[in-house]
Amino acid sequence: MLEKESIQALEGAANITDSIILKYPETVAVSDAQDIMMAIKIEGKSSEFSPIALYQSFGRFLNVLKMFGDNTISIQGNILTVKNDQGMTANIVVSNPALMSTFDKSTEQFDRTEQTNSVAEFILTADHLKKIRTASSLFGYADSVSFISKDSELKVKVGSEDSMNSSTSSDSLILDMTTDVLTKEFKVSIPLENFNMLPVATYKVFIKYNSVKNKYRVLMKNQDTEGIRIILAVKI
Repeated sequence: MLEKESIQALEGAANITDSIILKYPETVAVSDAQDIMMAIKIEGKSSEFSPIALYQSFGRFLNVLKMFGDNTISIQGNILTVKNDQGMTANIVVSNPALMSTFDKSTEQFDRTEQTNSVAEFILTADHLKKIRTASSLFGYADSVSFISKDSELKVKVGSEDSMNSSTSSDSLILDMTTDVLTKEFKVSIPLENFNMLPVATYKVFIKYNSVKNKYRVLMKNQDTEGIRIILAVKI
């Protein structure tokens, strides 16, 4: 059912949520605050399976699968049973998908976001993410990652969006980015806590702008693991 490659792809969602409905061919994970969404393509990495609803047990489920190695999974009522050839068996209580509507998301939002105009496109490397995480620990007041487009240049800044903190300290990390597309001046910020939930990897980042609603969204595509897309809500 869930084979090694699909388990590895799903692991990145464990930092975002512990409640999820696993679906074939694509699973969507959403944070409790509904401000991070991650779509993980399962098709091609696993055989087809019926939805598996895990409420506050996703991390435990992944750890069981990793411990068992090659395994078989069966569901009887609300009990999911994992077995392997070494005689190991584990039971995990699963939920009714109908009772987890908050976490029952489709890929429609991703498809709509992809169709929205991009005002910036660039590569954010795994090394960039590591530097951002280091800065977040060095600057204790930092609360956001900002993408700033000005004078035909794009910068990524780790700092504080709080005016009080900004006035008492100018410490920040600023990264100069090389862009593939940059058509508009803007500043969009993401909560640092959310940004640090992302798996460390190289991403193609798309800053999307809806001119009718005058709203931005950040779409990221994992370049190291095929079929992973992330949408980040921006701070208002």
